[in-house]
Amino acid sequence: MESTDLVNYAVLNLNKDSFESLKKSLINKYIFFSVIDYNDVTEEILAEKICDYFEKVKLVSFYSFDGLLSYFNKNMNILVGGKISKISKKNPTPSRARRYYDRVGEIIKQKDVTVGQLLEYSRIMFCLYNSIIENNEDEITNFDYSLSTLNIEKIVNSIINGNKKIGKKINKISDILEVHSREIGVLVLVVVIMHKILDSRVLGEYYHE
Repeated sequence: MESTDLVNYAVLNLNKDSFESLKKSLINKYIFFSVIDYNDVTEEILAEKICDYFEKVKLVSFYSFDGLLSYFNKNMNILVGGKISKISKKNPTPSRARRYYDRVGEIIKQKDVTVGQLLEYSRIMFCLYNSIIENNEDEITNFDYSLSTLNIEKIVNSIINGNKKIGKKINKISDILEVHSREIGVLVLVVVIMHKILDSRVLGEYYHE
């Protein structure tokens, strides 16, 4: 997948509130404009700038966009995987949380993941992670699939606090090399994807019980 595939789909045609929220979440934090005024940044300009950002991540970290997606998946698995109830002799029937986690895990392993599949994977992983956070970081058997419970700032802050490598990069965000590290690249990816998910409300194919 190319960064333009995801970014153009995710950023272009956002509703006004979602777009303004995305600008606020990225500009002067991870994405910087030296000439264009904040109020003059359109969807097209921001989408192009985000794609440029991912190209710089590739140059600095040697991670292609597909490599960054794999790193995103790895980090989400670290945060989520260990908190999903496991199958055992005592409990041989997988819980609802386990069924969803295993299903999207198979999808993301495919060679050619589509934008729709990535967004559906992300929605489920974010919802699982949100339920883990709400459960005081303890193991879960069920989870809330509703988008109304998701909060971008809470998820991003929890990812930062839950990953020491990302936390260290955040502390050095003023260094341009750190801004374009794979760790910060994952945060930018999370912010972009979450805004599209919350803007769209209904995405792709859903996995039912």
